[in-house]
Amino acid sequence: MSEVKKKSAFKVWTEKNAGLWQVIKFTLVSMIAGASEMVLYNVFLWILKGPLQGTDAIWFIFNYPHGAEGVMNDAGVIGRGGACVLVAYLVSTIVGNFVSFVVNRKTTFKSVANVKFSIIATMVMIVFIIFYSTVLGGLANSWVGTWGIFQNTDNGFLIFLKQNIGKFLITMITFVFVFVMNKFVILREEKKTKEQKEAEKREAEERAARPSKKVVNEALSKKFLIAMVVLIAAAVAGIVIGLAAQINAILIIGSVLFGVGYIALIAFIIEKVGTKVPVDELGEYEGKAGYVIKELKN
Repeated sequence: MSEVKKKSAFKVWTEKNAGLWQVIKFTLVSMIAGASEMVLYNVFLWILKGPLQGTDAIWFIFNYPHGAEGVMNDAGVIGRGGACVLVAYLVSTIVGNFVSFVVNRKTTFKSVANVKFSIIATMVMIVFIIFYSTVLGGLANSWVGTWGIFQNTDNGFLIFLKQNIGKFLITMITFVFVFVMNKFVILREEKKTKEQKEAEKREAEERAARPSKKVVNEALSKKFLIAMVVLIAAAVAGIVIGLAAQINAILIIGSVLFGVGYIALIAFIIEKVGTKVPVDELGEYEGKAGYVIKELKN
């Protein structure tokens, strides 16, 4: 009984403080997405350190001379990690932000906004994040590089720490920007009266209580799988060609394609998992090309 009461009290609190609870959930989701982004960033740094550390990545707004961060390289230029850091940054930023979008859409904002609009708007937002964080990232890393222990250091651990502090500072700016964009633009909610919200809540509870089956869009999941394979293959080819031919534009485009390919993989998994649909609403899916109806596993 005490456990039920605690749950009920918690539920009452979240409903009474819906705005605060939304911020808390967004923060928790962002921490998870941010952690996955930082892990992916460092995994790519480790994988690419050998083949890309000595390669410059200078194209458009991207300015990543080779060499240790903040230390003058053999060309007399202050290094920023070269193509190694840029590729790791692009891939981790794209993946981290899209993971945040997927989870927040379902859990934090419980959005019913148009999916196509939401995905396109999210991709535009990610491009903007890449643009401003590339500019600010260089400034942040340079600023961190002026701190006493980081000045002109070639110590591996301190370089690692400096790169991650700079990325963390930009991540905090992005956190605020993404919350505002999701709440008021991408995943915005229609204004509803208290009565409408309560009616929708009752309807959702009644719908969840009805016998249901799982609907899987096999055709769409197959398209996402093909897109993922094609994009990642093109990304790997782009990175290899860009590295071999020293063409930074191809290297950067390949890195972005890798991130988009990872997104296609997430979309494939989501579609493959399927959607829970009440039995009495399966009529629109029965016999429809590409859709498969399955029993739910207990």
